Amino acid sequence: TLFCCGESTVMGTGTPAVTVSGLSAANAVLNKLGKEPFVYKKDMKNYVRIVNKPFTAEAQYSGFPDPVREIMDKASACQFCEEPSCSRDKTLDIRGIMRRITVENFTGAQRIAEKMGIAEVVTSGVLAECERNCIQNIRHGMPVEIRTVIRYVMQGRNYRAENDVTERM
Repeated sequence: TLFCCGESTVMGTGTPAVTVSGLSAANAVLNKLGKEPFVYKKDMKNYVRIVNKPFTAEAQYSGFPDPVREIMDKASACQFCEEPSCSRDKTLDIRGIMRRITVENFTGAQRIAEKMGIAEVVTSGVLAECERNCIQNIRHGMPVEIRTVIRYVMQGRNYRAENDVTERM
């Protein structure tokens, strides 16, 4: 089943239309799974963080401790290539892990790593090869620090669960 959401008009109706479309698509998925649809309730917990303009790179991970911010910065250096040169054999979803860490989804990154059996890969030298093949290394001589990010993920740390991240919002 394919569910589409978003705005495809030239009118540029913006955020309200895209939000409604996204919620409608999410409710269609929930319905298909036999789950209750999302319904707004007054006094719901807000997970949206309003940021001041201009939004700078330094502000992106503000509120996180330095070690976590460093890992997220390293992951955000990934170009999320459509055809990743870092993992040519397609068995390693390096891009998926980096993308999840970049957006604070440590649990999702851990799930991918576990599914790939990354624990064995960490000690085998395969990740060093991934860094050598990284497009950032090929272009600029500075690869994404894949090994550092993966090691952090494999520690099983979940910043969101260990800290009340909502304080930042």
